[in-house]
Amino acid sequence: MRSGPDGAVLAWMSRQFMMTIFITIMTQVEIPYGLALLPEGRWRDLLEL
Repeated sequence: MRSGPDGAVLAWMSRQFMMTIFITIMTQVEIPYGLALLPEGRWRDLLEL
């Protein structure tokens, strides 16, 4: 996993109106599912914040 977000993605997001950025329900479900699959530890705790 990367230690931080991609600079190009951050730059793109900073140019967008936040009310026009959406994610799918599948993404909303997959993120906590993926976190639950990680072994317990510091990295998982950090990502679950």
